Amino acid sequence: MIKYFIIAIFFYSSFFALAQKTETFVDSTSNSKISADFLPIVVYNDTLFYIHNGLGSKSIKERAADITRKSEILINDFSFNKNKLVIDSTDFTTFIRYEDEIVVAIGAEDEKTFGKHRLEIAKLWLSLLRDKIDKEHQDRSYKSILINVGITILILIAFFLFIKYVNQLFRFLTLKLHTLKDTVIKDIKLKQVKLLDANNLLRIAIFALKGVKIIFILFCLYFVFPIVFGLFPWTQGLSDELYGYVLDPLKNIIFAFINYIPKLITIIIIFVVAKYFIKFIKFITDEIKNERLTLPNFYPEWAKPTFNIIRFLVYAFVVIIIFPYLPYSDSSIFQGVSIFIGVLVSLGSSTAISNIVSGLVITYMRPFQIGDRVMIDNITGDVIQKTLLVTRLRTIKNEDITVPNSKILSSHSTNYTSASNDLGLILHTTVTIGYDVPHTKVTELLIAAAKDAEGVDKEREPFVLQTGLEDFYVAYQINAYTTQSHRMAAIYSEIHKNIQDKFNEAGVEILSPHYRAARDGNHIAIPDQYIPSDYKTPGFNINNNDKQ
Repeated sequence: MIKYFIIAIFFYSSFFALAQKTETFVDSTSNSKISADFLPIVVYNDTLFYIHNGLGSKSIKERAADITRKSEILINDFSFNKNKLVIDSTDFTTFIRYEDEIVVAIGAEDEKTFGKHRLEIAKLWLSLLRDKIDKEHQDRSYKSILINVGITILILIAFFLFIKYVNQLFRFLTLKLHTLKDTVIKDIKLKQVKLLDANNLLRIAIFALKGVKIIFILFCLYFVFPIVFGLFPWTQGLSDELYGYVLDPLKNIIFAFINYIPKLITIIIIFVVAKYFIKFIKFITDEIKNERLTLPNFYPEWAKPTFNIIRFLVYAFVVIIIFPYLPYSDSSIFQGVSIFIGVLVSLGSSTAISNIVSGLVITYMRPFQIGDRVMIDNITGDVIQKTLLVTRLRTIKNEDITVPNSKILSSHSTNYTSASNDLGLILHTTVTIGYDVPHTKVTELLIAAAKDAEGVDKEREPFVLQTGLEDFYVAYQINAYTTQSHRMAAIYSEIHKNIQDKFNEAGVEILSPHYRAARDGNHIAIPDQYIPSDYKTPGFNINNNDKQ
């Protein structure tokens, strides 16, 4: 059957090409009637008239080919209306015009050649052209019907063959689904509960495949029938109506889009202006951030949050402006959804808004910067990130702790870094020593221990404060300067180790924490230099007086 189908296609295509064949006569050597002085206008083997000269910038051959081509276009146009083929004249040229297209132009050279006024020549050529078009249309009506019938038969044969192979394809897919059972198509379970077994799932897949096949065939059939109906004049209206079911919605969409273009251009302009305004603001803030531009009482770290605030306000303003230009923005449904979303945001974001406001306040308060060593709510660490919602700290144990900004604003914070470079951070620790050790010696030992600690500022002298005279000992506080606030723990450890070493080397006992010991308390507990040279430690005096 395929062989006969190919033969039929070849026969009908050859017949159709022969019926529509166009021959343009431009070769003067193929006709003995033609000389070098004139060329015939040959349209489908009929010579309509002759031209003897070119016109304007066109040579005689170009002019003949142009008239022949346009004449054949009119003949092949079955919607041709001969009343629209008219004569139009100006001061220098007369035209044979079809609607807005010039078919033949007649000039002063043609008047000299034929010895007639160009209007008379135009009337003659118009008559010959109309007669030729009418004759061709009459001859072609029967041919067109036969050709269209042949084309229809070919289309239907091709469609039925297409449907045959489509059925075979879907039959193959159905068999393939059966082979996939228990491999790809398996029981659907939720833990131990079987929701759908493989057999039911296979039936659903086959049913869906049949539905796809039916929809696909109907879709193809929907486009085949308009093509067939469009081949015959008496069914072209039905063809247009069928196409209209698909094309009309598409046209409505296209026209709606075209009508919306002015508003769309307005929205684009607003966005472009806002975009470049934000770029300008970003350029200014970057210059301030990099300290290439300075403003009085405006710190570089304020640049980024200020830019974020301005950007948010600009975008909010843009949304307010473009809202009326959005499609269906004036509909009650659109407005109702907008109000509903606004209520949800306002009810669900009270905590977030509180943190955002706190973040803005903290930014402009400048209690700490990125990289500062701080203590917030008894949490000590380095600031690694500041956002509008939270602040993140990294402790000396590499623990990342997230602190809400509202918590920071409602509590106190300690910054160990802000003054360490200029004034120096003072590290201090307390040690308790007995009353028998001179305070000058304790001060000397503590200062020596602080100076030997790595990280203590060598240019600023450590100092000692006596913070208490307790019942059993004196409390001494060593204070040392450092610019390395991020090494606080390590420096404290160095100072504590040095204090132990210095005091052990000096033979001074550290009474911290204090402890109880059974000692001879008869000796006075003051430094030796304050004890008189003739002082003798009293002994124990025990009296046992018997009463007589």
